[in-house]
Amino acid sequence: MGGGRPLSTSELLLNLKLYGKLAGVPEEKLTLMALRRTAMRLRLDEGEEGEMRVPVRQGKPFRPGEG
Repeated sequence: MGGGRPLSTSELLLNLKLYGKLAGVPEEKLTLMALRRTAMRLRLDEGEEGEMRVPVRQGKPFRPGEG
């Protein structure tokens, strides 16, 4: 980490499980969807108004040799 690149999904999940374990959260409750929902709930609890929008994702075809 600290190399100036984004975390992969597997790296993010590994960190989530590591810190969750230290906090005493059962591993089966530590999912990326649970993290997203918790973040949304915290934002709503803090009074964020308006509709929360899901970012629009654009498809990106593989280049020859990728994937």
